[in-house]
Amino acid sequence: MNYRIEIINTRNRKNEGTSLNLITGFGMLGLGAFAYMMGSTDWTKTLFHNSIISSAILSFVGVVYGLMVLYFSFFKNAWLRHQPGFRLIHFTTILIFGLIFLASQWWLAAGISAAISLANIYAFFAEKKQALPLFVGIDDTQITLPLGSKRRMLQWIEVERVIVRHGNITIDTVDNFLFQYQLKNTETQALDIEAFCAAQVLANIKNRPNEDW
Repeated sequence: MNYRIEIINTRNRKNEGTSLNLITGFGMLGLGAFAYMMGSTDWTKTLFHNSIISSAILSFVGVVYGLMVLYFSFFKNAWLRHQPGFRLIHFTTILIFGLIFLASQWWLAAGISAAISLANIYAFFAEKKQALPLFVGIDDTQITLPLGSKRRMLQWIEVERVIVRHGNITIDTVDNFLFQYQLKNTETQALDIEAFCAAQVLANIKNRPNEDW
């Protein structure tokens, strides 16, 4: 017998995504202000080469983009969290800024741009991975736990009891670890799964290590 039970992915951390959007927005505001300062003060000419494009243009685009990101983060956050394409837009836009700063030898701004752009491309792949469905697998030889669990495999000699009730699957182990996951489909054949697991636990009790000291 083989059961593949889909569970709810609780690893999606909404606050982290929102924080990165805010960092991106404020970061672009800061880069826009930096570009304006570097282009409007005379003393910078003795320390830096001139920008390869107008500092006024860099400043305008940076401030407008930063304000746009902050607007969506504060007022359209629920919608923004479901738009992974924005991560790629952030990555591309800020990378272009970083390359311009690098070519202009504005090292600090180039470093900040690189950090923010890399954070966004990492978040894009991480959030894409989090969107994948997660499963608990149960068969004759073992229980396979989803990605992100403390363990990935549980042999039947390690399992004390499996309970499928109240929209959860709970796995109790002989060493007092408890794994609990929310079911995606609450109509899962709970009684059949519990009976199958109980039979496997009973059949493997004799194979457990001797606990005598």
